[in-house]
Amino acid sequence: MRDNTADYYESSEFQQILQKFEDMIDNGGTLYLDASDIADIVDYYVLSSEQEKVETALEYGMRLHPNDTDIIIANINNLLSQGNKKMARQFAEMLEDPTNQEVLYIKGLVELADNNIQEAKFYFDQSFNNSNNDLSLIEDIILELTNKNYDDEVQYWLDIAFEKMTKPIPIFYEYQADLYYRANQYDKAIEWYNKQLDIFPYNSYTWEQLGKTYFLSEDYIKARECYEYAIAISVDNYDAMLMKADCYLNIHDYKTALELYKELLNKTKEFNNILTYCCGKCNYHLHNYDLAMDYLTKTEENLDKDDSKRLYIEVYNLIARIHIVNHNEDEALKYIYKGLAIDSDNTELNLLINMTKQL
Repeated sequence: MRDNTADYYESSEFQQILQKFEDMIDNGGTLYLDASDIADIVDYYVLSSEQEKVETALEYGMRLHPNDTDIIIANINNLLSQGNKKMARQFAEMLEDPTNQEVLYIKGLVELADNNIQEAKFYFDQSFNNSNNDLSLIEDIILELTNKNYDDEVQYWLDIAFEKMTKPIPIFYEYQADLYYRANQYDKAIEWYNKQLDIFPYNSYTWEQLGKTYFLSEDYIKARECYEYAIAISVDNYDAMLMKADCYLNIHDYKTALELYKELLNKTKEFNNILTYCCGKCNYHLHNYDLAMDYLTKTEENLDKDDSKRLYIEVYNLIARIHIVNHNEDEALKYIYKGLAIDSDNTELNLLINMTKQL
């Protein structure tokens, strides 16, 4: 297949070709480029979401190489990225070479776009059979199948990858672990993330995923250790920092959790409202009710349509509880009913009604 990977696009070789093309477009000159180079430029613009430049490069390529397979394939990739499946299929029907790996692969993508999974499998199989065991092709296929949630087919290709590889390739261990993670098979996911870390121990993503798996298995101590490794590898890994704090929250070490949430609040605005809520929750459990109310009131003021219903309910729940502690029955009921307006069957909020009646 053409070397249209992210690494190639960052190479000096491709950047020089791209610069020559863009200079020609900007200055109105003339330039001859091979069809494969133009196709790479098209694919690069597709990945960069620069649609106007995609069209310019395609127009240039089709004018220079009107019937070239690489240009047609680049055009199909563009059409698929735009959701134009009908037109993509029409161009795919122009490609007839039954032994061309790229032709077979793009035909598979066209079938996959229409969820014709058996037809897609046929073309992917044929593409791989003509690829001289190209494991990077399997990686491309797995990514496409994963995006379409065809996990059974992902497993099929992972089995082939493990059979064909002559030395361990960490990315396939990651895909296998991710597959088990998505299926909620946490014991197997943990096993495979650990296998990957045995090969490549400095992968922050893998430590994060292993941490998430332990977290969902309610083993918060091991989860915290994983997040600490992820942070050691990438000191600005705010996701791992947040999850580490969540581990302390779940083992009821509210003091340490609060310190970590406050530290993260000072470092990033990425999870600002979640962190503010978490600071309020920790202060509530530490019986710092005035501080808790300050944080929770600020959280409420910044709730918006992008926040989950769960967050709304948890904020209203805690504010109501603080009002109950302070014997403010009317205010407590106001927030209880705000929450019940979102989820009338919420058990905790319904129990709080009885608590307010005892004030």
